[in-house]
Amino acid sequence: MQYEHLALVRTFRHVKRGSCYREIARAELQASRPLREGDTLVVYAGDDGKVWCRLDIEFDDGRFEEVHSNTDAVAPSLSTEPIP
Repeated sequence: MQYEHLALVRTFRHVKRGSCYREIARAELQASRPLREGDTLVVYAGDDGKVWCRLDIEFDDGRFEEVHSNTDAVAPSLSTEPIP
C-alpha cells in the first residue's frame, strides 16, 4: 500500500464513549504477531493529543461514526485543518 495522504481531515466519534478523534492516515504495519505484516491500520488522534491505531476493519465496523459538521463534534478543540 502506498502512503495515502488524506486531502480532507475527517473527524469520527466513538459510539460508546462519545469521544472524538481525527483520522490521520491509513498505513501498513510492519510487525510480527498478533498482527500480520501488510495489515492496514487507521491512525487517529484524540483531542488530548494521544495517537491511537486500530485495524481498519475494526475502525470501520461501526464502533466509530463520522462527524459531518463541527457542530456534531463533542471535542471542539480538534482541528479540521489538513495536517501538513
